[in-house]
Amino acid sequence: MDIVSLILTITAIINLFFGFVVYFKKRREVISKIFLGITLGTAIWLSGLLIMMKMDQSFALLGGRLAFAGAAVIPYFFLLFSIEFPRHDKSKSNIFLVILFIIGLGLFFLSLFTQAVVAGEVKKVGQFGFTANFGSLYKYFGVYFVVFVFWGGLNFIKKLKTTIDQTEKKQIKIFLLGSILSLSIGAMLNLILPLVFDIHGYSQLGPFATIFFVFFTALAITKYHLFGIKVILTELLVGVIGIGLLIQLFLAPTVLGKVINVIFFILFCVFGYYLIKATREESKQREEAEKIAVREKALRDNAEKLAQKERQQREESERFKMVSNELKVKLSQTLELKHIISSIAEVIFQNFKIQKISFALKQPTSEFYVLWNTIGFQEKEIASLVKDTFLCPYVESKKRILIESELFSIIEKTDDEIERAKLKIVLEQLKRNGIALLLPLFQKEMLIGIIFLGEKTRENQYTDKDIKLLEALSYQISISINNSLLYQEIKKDKEMLEKFYKLTIGREVKMVELKNKIKELEEKLGGKS
Repeated sequence: MDIVSLILTITAIINLFFGFVVYFKKRREVISKIFLGITLGTAIWLSGLLIMMKMDQSFALLGGRLAFAGAAVIPYFFLLFSIEFPRHDKSKSNIFLVILFIIGLGLFFLSLFTQAVVAGEVKKVGQFGFTANFGSLYKYFGVYFVVFVFWGGLNFIKKLKTTIDQTEKKQIKIFLLGSILSLSIGAMLNLILPLVFDIHGYSQLGPFATIFFVFFTALAITKYHLFGIKVILTELLVGVIGIGLLIQLFLAPTVLGKVINVIFFILFCVFGYYLIKATREESKQREEAEKIAVREKALRDNAEKLAQKERQQREESERFKMVSNELKVKLSQTLELKHIISSIAEVIFQNFKIQKISFALKQPTSEFYVLWNTIGFQEKEIASLVKDTFLCPYVESKKRILIESELFSIIEKTDDEIERAKLKIVLEQLKRNGIALLLPLFQKEMLIGIIFLGEKTRENQYTDKDIKLLEALSYQISISINNSLLYQEIKKDKEMLEKFYKLTIGREVKMVELKNKIKELEEKLGGKS
């Protein structure tokens, strides 16, 4: 067996070896099947070249067509591989994939069974090449090969730029490294030299470059030593030198030469084993150091986040304590509802930097709401919102602050068409009147009022800290307002009782006076008789 045949045979075996290893390791994944298709196409291509070399003229045509048929499926599977690896590209429709399949399968059959690519009369050129009478699709075949491979390369570059996952990025980089090495050598020997310079003497050496592709692609798919490129290159170098020594062993002309080559091969295998082992250990130690560094960084980041969260909580707590104490001092001075509401409005104005506010409070003895202390808003507009039979029950059912800027997303998530339409109307009214936030006031799960707040003067929206503070203050405000409302009711009842008492006492006095007058008249009448 000559050196070219031996190289082609070893290359085919290596291709099939990696193809089936990846397939059996990840047989349930689509990507492993596509990779197996690439390696089978390469093996068919190499088989065709071997047939052209070893068979007579009658089989040379079959070998040529078989070589082009195998080469026809490689760019198809390569493009398909770029769509599926490392993650499926959902933008490509099933129709698109079917079109690709038709093109790849069509060229396979046209190359193998027709004269469209190889018409006949295959001749050997030089030591390592062949030429033939090519058909009408030969030049288009080269265009198809280049376009599909270039297209696939663009897909990988796009994924490399857009993907966030660092593991996927490294998978793509390793794959591209093998692809660039393989395609550069293969394209030079099998496309550029024959098509551009009409040099056909080295086309048989091109398939050897596929070893780089299948080797790096198998590493990328299986994630084997994904983070240790030094280990990969060491293993590749040892493997290539080992193959070269093995080939030299078979080509040695004398027994002594074979014995010497065997000794060199054994020594090299031992040396290569320890070299790879040392490189792996070094890579493993470096990976462990990197993992420790990553864990330390993660712990440090978590500690910083916890410290920042603690600072925020402390700031929020101090702010709440300050505002709550200020409100407590003001509310403790009176039970009059008018003064209570004025004090609440003053505290909210100072701490939230707003200029519009209105209080809608439910009367204890009825379901109607009464507006208090409307500042900055048009009272008629607020009254129309309160009288609406939808808004107040909706706020009571949600039991949380309603923010105008978040209402649009709430509408989008609402399935009930009637509720969605009413929410749209409410949103329009809020925007029209400059109402940025609705703060509900609850007492024992029952809505006793709503505070309408306008937009902030210094900031566009209420922050999360503002919302949390308002939620915390709402309990204190609710208790104060509810106590004041009850006080007002008690005060009214007391006034009515006092009025009734005065009326009752007056009637009793008059009855006594009447009885006394009757008694005096009776005495006078008795004296006369």
